Amino acid sequence: MQTTFFGMKRNKEHIINYDGVPLIIQCLYDKNEEIMLSAITTLMFLLTDNEENEDILSESVKKRLEHLAQLENKRLKNLATIFLQDYFSKA
Repeated sequence: MQTTFFGMKRNKEHIINYDGVPLIIQCLYDKNEEIMLSAITTLMFLLTDNEENEDILSESVKKRLEHLAQLENKRLKNLATIFLQDYFSKA
């Protein structure tokens, strides 16, 4: 089953409207690498279409991503670095 653009937009709206963003941000602190990777990817998805979300673009998220970008784990390091470059270096 293929998800359409409208289906993805509905998913995004559902997460945002039902206070899912703070729950996803909490996953950045999980001990499981896959959960952290999924959290970063989901936050990036929520910021597509040039939408800004002050919860996602908060200083605490930035600091956590800066920490993850310093890890030896290449997957976390690379994804955190891309997020920081794409969403925090625009200032």
